[in-house]
Amino acid sequence: MPCKSPGCEFYHLIEVKRHGYCCNLCSQGDDCSGWGQAVEAPCRREGCQFQHMDGARRHGLCCNACRHSNVSHTRQCTGANQPVLKTAPQFSTIVIGELWRVPLDWTCWAWDPWSYEYCYSCSWHFLRDYFTKEKWMGAASIEVRYAWWRATVAFDQVRRGRKICLSAYATNDLPQGLSAQSVDLCKHFKPDARPEREEYNLEKVTGLDRAVMCALILQEDTANALTWATNMIETNKTLSELAFTSTGGTHRSVALCCLLSMFAYPDAQIRLTTKRTNEAAYIVLNDWFGQY
Repeated sequence: MPCKSPGCEFYHLIEVKRHGYCCNLCSQGDDCSGWGQAVEAPCRREGCQFQHMDGARRHGLCCNACRHSNVSHTRQCTGANQPVLKTAPQFSTIVIGELWRVPLDWTCWAWDPWSYEYCYSCSWHFLRDYFTKEKWMGAASIEVRYAWWRATVAFDQVRRGRKICLSAYATNDLPQGLSAQSVDLCKHFKPDARPEREEYNLEKVTGLDRAVMCALILQEDTANALTWATNMIETNKTLSELAFTSTGGTHRSVALCCLLSMFAYPDAQIRLTTKRTNEAAYIVLNDWFGQY
């Protein structure tokens, strides 16, 4: 039986697979009639004609350079060393408001911001590269460290297994029903997602990016907002959803949803409410994010 992947004419050599494809992930395998031949997998970025030499990538783009909008394509791509187009990736299955969750290896139940040992006692591989001991010791003031100490006290009171939906909204798009159960990051707390030394361009990143999370971790208002949110959730046992609001629902609100899930609510669902953040979640799905 031919593979159901569009454009693939291969089939499994031994049996018809229940998933309908010629082999796992429709790539090369010893039992596949297409072994040693490239699988057609056009890039999802508009105008990009390249593809990965080893077959389809789960993020849908031709290579990691295209995925992260780097300068040129990687050597595993048919467009190796060619400039990456700046057009947006095309997704036909984006659903605004779709629920996501952070993977368990992002989470850290107990950490000590005074000693920095948390960076080495948990699986924060994705943050550790950005958030070095020197950066913490050099940038975090006594006020910031004390704010995080208060936050850890609140995190310690969280009931294990607590179910909650954490939502990221633009301030003007917040549903009326969530107004009493939201944390305003424009008025009540004002963490700043802008980089200090041009480490990243806000127009090219979202709150899902490591550098944005690390910039926010170094701020007192971030810790205070997470403390406030945790207390709201724990004092209202029937609360099923809490929203973070920011100007565009793209950077601060998304990052704080992730951070609160990482620190206190590993089972939390995360609702992203803009096309841009959902597209970003699809792009990083291969490495980081999990979908409900």
